[in-house]
Amino acid sequence: MIVGNVRSKGLHAMRAVAVALGAFRVVVHYEDDLVRVMNHCAAALRREAAIPRKP
Repeated sequence: MIVGNVRSKGLHAMRAVAVALGAFRVVVHYEDDLVRVMNHCAAALRREAAIPRKP
């Protein structure tokens, strides 16, 4: 289960949700270990955070 509060947090939060959910949907088909699934999702979020965005 992934729980997050993005209400009134703007498009940046929605983008993060899309990244995490997309990463989860990809890796869950290949990994049985939940720690590896979590690490894959965290890596996707780190990559997303590294992209400079306009305010």
